[in-house]
Amino acid sequence: MVSARYIEDLPPDLRQLVGREAFDRSLRDLAAAAKVHGFEVIMLIHRGRVARFLEDSWVAHGFSIVTAREQEKRFRQLKGLGRRKDSALTIGNGDPHPSGIGHEPIAMALRNHFVDSGLGEALVGKAERRSGAQNTR
Repeated sequence: MVSARYIEDLPPDLRQLVGREAFDRSLRDLAAAAKVHGFEVIMLIHRGRVARFLEDSWVAHGFSIVTAREQEKRFRQLKGLGRRKDSALTIGNGDPHPSGIGHEPIAMALRNHFVDSGLGEALVGKAERRSGAQNTR
C-alpha cells in the first residue's frame, strides 16, 4: 500500500487512484462485476505471504483464495530443487516470476481448488447449459 505521506505528494486528481480506499473500491467493483456477469474471482497466492488485511478483504468480498505454497514445496522436493529463488521455478536473474516449470505447482493448486470446491464441475455445468441454450435458438 501507498503511505499517506506519498499520497499527499500526488496531484489532487490522482490521489483517488492509490491507497487503501482505492484498493477497497476496486475490490467492490470487481465483486459487483462478478455478480453481474456471473464469474468467480479467485485470488492466487503462489509465493510468500500476503498481508492479513488483503486476505480479510478478499474473504469479505466472497473471493476464493488459492495458495500454491504446499504444492510448490512438494514439487521442489519431488524434482530435487533447492530454494525457490535459486531454482528453475523462477525466470531467474533476480526476477521472481514463475518460469514455465514454475507454473506447474500453481496449476496443480488451481486444479485442486476447482475439484475440491466443486467449482470446476459447476462451471462445466454452467457452460453446458449456456451451450445448450444457444443451440436451441
